[in-house]
Amino acid sequence: MGFFKTKKKRKTARMVLAGKSKTGKTTLAMKLSSSPLFAPVGYIDMEKGITFYDDLLEDNGSDSIQANSLDEFDAVISELAKSKHKFPFKTIVVDSLTTLWARFVSVFDERVAGFAKAKNRGTLTETQMYSFEKQKTLNDWGKIKGLYHRKLRAILDLPCNVVFVGWEVDVIDADTFKATGEQKAKMEKNTDYFVDTTVRIYIDSKGKRRFNVDFDRSHAIKDGDPATVETLEKIMKVIEADGVTNDTKPVTPPRTVKAEEPKVDAPATIELKCEDCDAKISKAIALASKKQKGKTLCMSCMKKS
Repeated sequence: MGFFKTKKKRKTARMVLAGKSKTGKTTLAMKLSSSPLFAPVGYIDMEKGITFYDDLLEDNGSDSIQANSLDEFDAVISELAKSKHKFPFKTIVVDSLTTLWARFVSVFDERVAGFAKAKNRGTLTETQMYSFEKQKTLNDWGKIKGLYHRKLRAILDLPCNVVFVGWEVDVIDADTFKATGEQKAKMEKNTDYFVDTTVRIYIDSKGKRRFNVDFDRSHAIKDGDPATVETLEKIMKVIEADGVTNDTKPVTPPRTVKAEEPKVDAPATIELKCEDCDAKISKAIALASKKQKGKTLCMSCMKKS
């Protein structure tokens, strides 16, 4: 295998602007249209809030559009992808990345809701219920995350800067389930692998908006810098001068190889009996029948009663 010429370094930015409500995330994203390093800006609104900020977009080719569903968002990205050779914008803003991820999560929730309805109708056997519970988080959740990652790649493949606006949440300790006092951007956990910069906006004791830098591959800004367009321009100047990577595609999150876990058999049937026919039933069926019928019944007797 011989050597090959490396690809030209990418000169576009990929960043996340996160923060709590009223910290100025959307306002800052809209004001990027005033910077020659970012304008013109194409603003994709997924939160129906564009009417409050639309006047902040400069009249320099910048424009906005609402995408209230995944289908509408797909249509917008597909249309932009067709314009690669004569792309209308220098920067695309997606507001918000948190809402985009929530749309994918809702697809999974609908799948679970559909199962719950079938379960309540008594159309699934106990074996089918166990099988679904075991596989739903592995298969369906993995597919949802895969679709989300492909959507991010489609956005980041556009020939422009990409700025994601996101929410901020408190970090919860896994053992105590209490807030640690730290914050993080509310988005799918592997999203950081797809961007070069993630900053969170906060308001200091003097009422000034500043950045907390989770990470920045350009090393152009630091914690405490003013949350302004001028600060973000520092990132662009470094990228335009040096580039940020030899690959034009996002970095794929590393796969963690886990040791094989022992197979878990279906839970053993607990020695409970139907009050009508004396048949043995499991604890799950006993609890369900007690809740629905007021007494312990098997599936057959539940259908009859």
